Amino acid sequence: MNPDIIMHLNWAINTIRDKVMFGRDELGASLAREARAKGVMIDAIKYIEELHEVIESYRKRDEEYLQRLSEEGQYD
Repeated sequence: MNPDIIMHLNWAINTIRDKVMFGRDELGASLAREARAKGVMIDAIKYIEELHEVIESYRKRDEEYLQRLSEEGQYD
């Protein structure tokens, strides 16, 4: 076989191998970023739920306070 052809085939194989390895590394990094992003979103949802609970507790407290004032005739 012609040495030039072998050299070009080796070059092509090495180039393809490098591209596959790069693609594999990029995919791994992408999956890691996706996992981190999901974790951040899950944390954000938890914080939102906690905030809703705090807001609801303040709303209930205000309603009870206004009800008490109304019963005492101090709020119309």
